[in-house]
Amino acid sequence: MKVEKLTTLDQEECAYALTCVDEVQKSGTAAKEYHTFAKRLPAMIVTCGLGQSLAFLFSQTKSGDSVGKTMLLEHISKWLQEKRGIYSPGKMILYPLMEGSLSSYI
Repeated sequence: MKVEKLTTLDQEECAYALTCVDEVQKSGTAAKEYHTFAKRLPAMIVTCGLGQSLAFLFSQTKSGDSVGKTMLLEHISKWLQEKRGIYSPGKMILYPLMEGSLSSYI
C-alpha cells in the first residue's frame, strides 16, 4: 500500500521559494537586485495593493539592467498563475489582475 504524502500550502510555498532562490543565485549579478526588490515588495503590496505593486515592478523591467526585477516578476506570476491557479496562465499577470472579479482578487 502506497501512502500519499500530503503537503501544506506553507510547504509548497517554501519549496517554490527555494527553487526560485537557487535560480537567482545561479544568475550571478541579478541576485542583488532581486534581493533588494524582494525585500521591498511586501511593504509596497500592503501600501499600494498587489496590482499597483506588480505594475511598478513591471515598469522597472524595461531597463537593460533589470534581470533581477524581471526574474522576480516571473516568479510571482508563475506562483499565482501556474502553481496556485489563482489567475489564468498565458497572459501577463497584470491582465488577469485587471480583468478579474473582486472575489478572485481577495
